[in-house]
Amino acid sequence: MKSLRYFFVAVVLISTAKLIEVNFYYILKSPHPGDKEYKKDSYDSEVEDKDSFDKVIESAQKQAPDSTDQVSEVVQEPAAFDEQEQATEESGDSEDNPATNNAQVSSSALTGEAYFQDLKNSYLSPIIASLPEGRSRDDVVIRYYKHENDGNRAYALKSLGYYLHEREAEDNQRLASNSLYYGSEVDLRDIQIVAYTLLKEGMPLKAIKKSAFDWKFNSIEIGADSLVENNSILSVADIQAFEIR
Repeated sequence: MKSLRYFFVAVVLISTAKLIEVNFYYILKSPHPGDKEYKKDSYDSEVEDKDSFDKVIESAQKQAPDSTDQVSEVVQEPAAFDEQEQATEESGDSEDNPATNNAQVSSSALTGEAYFQDLKNSYLSPIIASLPEGRSRDDVVIRYYKHENDGNRAYALKSLGYYLHEREAEDNQRLASNSLYYGSEVDLRDIQIVAYTLLKEGMPLKAIKKSAFDWKFNSIEIGADSLVENNSILSVADIQAFEIR
């Protein structure tokens, strides 16, 4: 009896060993992420999935040919917005942008007569409208050194709200006024409007320079400089292109 019992135990052990051996074999033979077989199977699966996906997309496009155009339009709108936002960031607010403060113009696209008319309408007219009746501006003073050959040209500035502080010229009396000198706090737009007005009135302006005197910070001086007498008369384009330095 004992011999028969030992026989059955041996059969069970041998069967169990065989089963473990078979399972271990298949585990070793099964593909792993690092095996070539595994990579190949994965690649084949991805290719099959991609082919299926492309077929679905192609079928959808044939059924709805207008959908591509609609998607394209939606994609383009944010791009246009980004360009506009970038332009706004680059330009900045007028209060923080030195270039804008320096130019102080209403529209850079305008030139010549149209530019200065727009400058008067957008900048000067509101200032004149705010002045009390019969009063001139006190934020900027026109210091005018009268010369014999000037005629009444400079007085056209009074109609634009400017105050003229007049004095007889002591030097270069034989010359007509040909130069403007501006103070450190004078707005570029006032310099351009004054120069343009005098030029249109027939004054032969040949130079616009910064004043050498700090106490004349809010003044525009009209005078004559013999050193620029041989220079060419400024054009409307020259005045429009002028910048404070």
